[in-house]
Amino acid sequence: MVTRIGTIGTFLLAMMANAGDWVAAAEVYPARLETTIADAIWRAPAPGARTEVGFGIRIMNPNAEAKELPLFDVLLPYLVDAEGKSISFSITREKTRPEVPLVVGAGKSMDLPFGGMLSGPAGDLKLIVPEPGGGIWIAQGIKPGRHRLGFRYGKREEVGKNAWPGATDAREVSILIVDGPAGKTSEPVKKDGLEFSTRVAKAEFAPGEAVAFEVVVHNGSEQARDLYRPRSIWGWKIGLGPWRAVPPPAAAAPADEFVHTLAPGESCAVLIVMDRLFSFMAVPDGTAVANGVIPTGSYDLRVNISYEQPARALVPDARYWTGTVTTEPVKVAIGKSV
Repeated sequence: MVTRIGTIGTFLLAMMANAGDWVAAAEVYPARLETTIADAIWRAPAPGARTEVGFGIRIMNPNAEAKELPLFDVLLPYLVDAEGKSISFSITREKTRPEVPLVVGAGKSMDLPFGGMLSGPAGDLKLIVPEPGGGIWIAQGIKPGRHRLGFRYGKREEVGKNAWPGATDAREVSILIVDGPAGKTSEPVKKDGLEFSTRVAKAEFAPGEAVAFEVVVHNGSEQARDLYRPRSIWGWKIGLGPWRAVPPPAAAAPADEFVHTLAPGESCAVLIVMDRLFSFMAVPDGTAVANGVIPTGSYDLRVNISYEQPARALVPDARYWTGTVTTEPVKVAIGKSV
């Protein structure tokens, strides 16, 4: 289980509380910070409107003693677009709160969620996020498309005895910022307390455009469940109408956490963008789609999801969910309204 602290406006009240079970041993899983999202598809707002987005950071302490993490002016999110261009965040602050370091118990982990707002025209979006010091983080010039989202924790020159000096980066996640009407969401499939669904990024894709969607795993049970490499889609089977989409070999080993603990009520989003690195084979004869482009039409999307247990113990007392499940069909339109 992982303790979740409320939104950034209230989390300071809980900063001294310890959290749930440690996710993995340091020698196996050296990353201590992990970027978290419940929704991998962010929608660009309509003119004059704003879109709420949510992301956060999971802080894990593999040490045998509690550690303090000062957060002011050392924790900063970042975005990297599909071309590799970094989009930095600035900090604006009228008044600084008294600093209360975050304390994470020995072998424990803690979640800090942040709620932000996207605004502005689709070609020049602005993301505003309240930050721990009482100000706001601001990123500008964001365009629709695929991005990598992460956090950097900088080095502090003066720290206490039990404080982390930094510096380290959080594991990144992929998000897709989409302009235009949303696509459809499948009915959830429930199995062993978990709910599996697919959410299509757009109401209609242009001919030749990469079809994008997210698979959402929601924990509807009253106990935490562990997923081993939740975003590794190599063993998954993706059906789009009469075709089967085959992920590229890189999907077998994404830059992703080895184990993700889903607390009760928590969701994990897996973004899948079927670009030209994917291949499409007709079922059952195995004929490849010409030029890798799905013809215009309306198709049922189904995803056969598979999770396995690791060959060796990565997490003490882990409650892995293992098995396969196929999502309910959802319509995908390519150059044709559903």
